[in-house]
Amino acid sequence: MANSSTEDAVGLTRKHRWATLVAQTERLEAAGCRTIVSLDALNRDQIIRMVRERTVLKVMHASFLIEPTKRGAMRRLKDYEQFAEQLANLPRKCRAYILDVDSGFLAETPAQRRAMLAMVREQISRDLRGRTSRENAKRGAPHKDFSPEQIDVARQIWENVKRYPSWEAAQAGFDERVKGFTVWRANRMFGKR
Repeated sequence: MANSSTEDAVGLTRKHRWATLVAQTERLEAAGCRTIVSLDALNRDQIIRMVRERTVLKVMHASFLIEPTKRGAMRRLKDYEQFAEQLANLPRKCRAYILDVDSGFLAETPAQRRAMLAMVREQISRDLRGRTSRENAKRGAPHKDFSPEQIDVARQIWENVKRYPSWEAAQAGFDERVKGFTVWRANRMFGKR
């Protein structure tokens, strides 16, 4: 594990629904980061250029290092794995390590990187599960409830074929007297004209 006297700590933040940028910054400052950089503003090449010998990249959750444009669990996991290997084997003969601030886990050796990869797999799974449930909320207009008086007025409009001879005329009557009531609802509730 890197000694705090020789490590170069760089904090990385990314806009995410799990933690605000302010909360991430506070946690990274408490973890002793000399610099805090937003991943939304930098690309990976710029991050790699910041790396010096024994640089520790501290991030709230290791899965925040994944490019947000990646879709699907396997693509995201592969993206993280490639970036972690790239940091561990830089051509300048220096290395960078990833520290998950939330769990306190440092991926320094190959075995620790594999363990971090398993943790990132869990984080990806949790992120996709939450995103899926949020995106699969009920769609469409909210359910409309009508009072018995409004239903009676709608029935009178629907059954009065002299004043409202067509469905378009009935819809105009509904729009005028019973807001939100449709001819489709009337046909379903009261039957054919």
